[in-house]
Amino acid sequence: MQGLGKDGMQQVAVLGAAGKMGSGIALLILQQFAKLTCSVKENQVSPYRLILIDANEAGFAMLKRYLQDQLKKYAERNINELRALYKKRADLIDNSEMINAFVEEAFECVSLVTMLEECRGAQLVFEAIVEDIDIKIEVFAKLNKLLGPNCYFFSNTSSIPIHTLQERSDLQGRLIGFHFYNPPAVQRLLELIIPENTPQPLISLAEEIGEQLKKTVVHSKDVAGFIGNGHFIREVHFACEQVHALTKNMPLIEAIVLINRMTQEFLLRPMGIFQLIDYVGIEVVQRIAKIMSTYLHQTFGNELIDRMVEQKICGGQFGDGSQKDGFFHYEKGVPVEIYDRVSKKYTSCNGLDFRKKIDDWFGGKPPLGVSWTLLSKDPQGKEKIAEYWKHLLRDETKGANLAKEFRAESRKIAEDLVADRIAGSIKDVDTVLMNGFLHL
Repeated sequence: MQGLGKDGMQQVAVLGAAGKMGSGIALLILQQFAKLTCSVKENQVSPYRLILIDANEAGFAMLKRYLQDQLKKYAERNINELRALYKKRADLIDNSEMINAFVEEAFECVSLVTMLEECRGAQLVFEAIVEDIDIKIEVFAKLNKLLGPNCYFFSNTSSIPIHTLQERSDLQGRLIGFHFYNPPAVQRLLELIIPENTPQPLISLAEEIGEQLKKTVVHSKDVAGFIGNGHFIREVHFACEQVHALTKNMPLIEAIVLINRMTQEFLLRPMGIFQLIDYVGIEVVQRIAKIMSTYLHQTFGNELIDRMVEQKICGGQFGDGSQKDGFFHYEKGVPVEIYDRVSKKYTSCNGLDFRKKIDDWFGGKPPLGVSWTLLSKDPQGKEKIAEYWKHLLRDETKGANLAKEFRAESRKIAEDLVADRIAGSIKDVDTVLMNGFLHL
């Protein structure tokens, strides 16, 4: 087993391929197979086969457009590599011919199917279906009977213990957690979750494929939530507790906006905590919290998230990647309205009066006038971030004190993940937060 390629996995299936995560995983695999197909001799059939499975056949049209568009962009960005791959093809002269051939020949590897039975022959299966343990086990058990003992499985689960999945589906030693971050084709982070009984060849295969896909690989202990959601869900729980405390002196919608702005502006993050919940999906966050509560025997759920789901306000993304309504209503990716669960309507949170009320509570802007957007592009960003934290720790405004409280909790969560051996080191937690969540 030597990764994806001539001496490795040549027949690969992706389950849930029409979904947000599945389509991104499918693109990554197809890019690899497309490059390998370039070297196949003329008039020979490519040995590479990518089986894309989804129960929602209607989603295939959008999936196909997405893969075609992204493959074309990939070919345009890597035209010099393409010219080298096609150097023996006398029929391909200019760049456009090579780009078109690259896309067309890649799709000769692809099969779009709705039935599990149509993936016979697969050597490796990437699973990216709904985060529901019973559904995953049912599907894995069926595939185990269909594909036999020589097929390996990578699950994109973000929270369910891998050993539980493999024990209950009889995939002993053939299942690894291969957790991509959204969107898989862009985010560099990959969490590898390897159960104790996994044979070394499969571990090597997973690491090799992670390297082929140019991912930053971090190993997590096989514990519900792993490193990424182990940190995120605990932060969500703490953020909701902060909101609850604030509602003693202000309306709920103001408290949510305040905590969201604090976590973005004062903690130098790409989005606030409630925007991130919307991005992940409120119902997804609820489901992950329930899974972690079940397996870790702690309470990670909260009334704020539950009430939103009860009112069918679930967030997440549309097929084109645009944001669905959640805690906020968005225009061009910017939150402009906040959901009021009493009136069951959205109300402006971006007007001057609303913003001034929050600013006045904070007692001032974050120190030095910096932001995630500015610092993420600054060559001296690391030094400026260190200087920013020094100023924040000396700042005694309400906004700064709230941010320091949140920052201390975030650090404690990280330290606990290491103490519980879920993460190997603080550096591993940092790698997850910086690459998976884009923290500075």
